[in-house]
Amino acid sequence: MKRARPLPGRSHSGRPLGILGIAALGAGGAALGGALVFEILRANSEQEANGEHEQVRFANDLERMRSQRTTARVLAGVGAGLAATGGVLLLINPSETPEQGRCTNGTPGDGG
Repeated sequence: MKRARPLPGRSHSGRPLGILGIAALGAGGAALGGALVFEILRANSEQEANGEHEQVRFANDLERMRSQRTTARVLAGVGAGLAATGGVLLLINPSETPEQGRCTNGTPGDGG
């Protein structure tokens, strides 16, 4: 069975940090989006609670509002942490220089 050869001019060393950085940024963005959704739900629950005349329903709306607020804060914290981690991983990711993996005059490793 033949093994696939890597493409010429491409080195895969140092790429895991870039991939992890992109994944962390994506997950952070998704978590921040979730936080925004729960914050909107919380605002709606608060409006419902303010318009409620029965104490039992008011208490239920208030409890739902507090739960959604907590969820939004947790998602915001996790999202910010993941986004920051992803940004740092992308910043420290060693980038490939044009000279790596190429030979210009036919002699590998000569670089010139």
